[in-house]
Amino acid sequence: MKLELRRGYTRMQVHGLSGADAPFNDDSPWKWQGILPVPGGFAFFTTLGQGKTGFDTGISPEGVVRWQSQKHMGFANEQIKKFIRSEESNCSIYLFLRTSTPPEGKGLPYYYMGKLKYLWHHPKMEKPVHFNWQLLDWPVPETDQVRIGLKIEKLSGPVLLVDREARGLTPVYPPGQGKYVKPDYVTDALRKLELGLQGELAVLDSERRILMAEGKMDLAGSVCHVSADKGDNAGYDILSFFPDGRTKYIEVKTTKGPLTLDFFISANEVEFSKQNAGNYVLMRVFEFDPAILSGKAYSIPGNISDTFALTPVKFRVSNLIV
Repeated sequence: MKLELRRGYTRMQVHGLSGADAPFNDDSPWKWQGILPVPGGFAFFTTLGQGKTGFDTGISPEGVVRWQSQKHMGFANEQIKKFIRSEESNCSIYLFLRTSTPPEGKGLPYYYMGKLKYLWHHPKMEKPVHFNWQLLDWPVPETDQVRIGLKIEKLSGPVLLVDREARGLTPVYPPGQGKYVKPDYVTDALRKLELGLQGELAVLDSERRILMAEGKMDLAGSVCHVSADKGDNAGYDILSFFPDGRTKYIEVKTTKGPLTLDFFISANEVEFSKQNAGNYVLMRVFEFDPAILSGKAYSIPGNISDTFALTPVKFRVSNLIV
């Protein structure tokens, strides 16, 4: 299709440009359906945000698009299979995005945002199937963002979802039988270590995907899990790269709780962020589900002391009840 990037189109205009065989009339799926076959691929029509259907579409600062299929579609659906295999089958996915919902958005055009590249789909959630796509024509100039009303998810970033078998400990505490039970500090420490490891694995996978989406295959192959390979004394967890080739030192802090939950960081990690502020990034992973390695995340670059309030903690003592 010959389309002008970030220009507004009606469905009828896209239909005419696509060369689709289906007619455009009152009974045509082109008037209401969100996914439509076109020669060489599919046209995606979607609205930013959460619409009346409950579907939720969003774009992260890295140009990762969250998108859900129709509710009746599962992994066995042929269309879903084509989406997952779109890159290897050379199938083009064209994104047409509307930035307001009816009635406010009634009659507004769909802006052509360029082609999408398949990144990931949730391996355990279907009907609808949840996808992450990379918008290839990224970034969008700020002037265009304002013109078309594009809202970027400032804090969420790409959803850290990893397509691998769930790993982790399932701590089992003895029943209290109506009495206070002394905490199992060993099991609790192991659980926290495992949660931290799982968060690091999710970020590791996300970094590689982002670089591959940028076409930086050599850099993606050089991303390494420093804390696992060399121990925790380096001052950071993951060695990655910015798209321009600069080294990126990533410290990952993972919690199951909300964004506002406090977390711990060592004096060594704080000092490393200070000495390497230009290359340092804190990746804060929260609302993390270790069963499926899924969570939300945002990143803060630079010296940790410049952004967060740090409270020195040497010992935390709890009352011992037996």
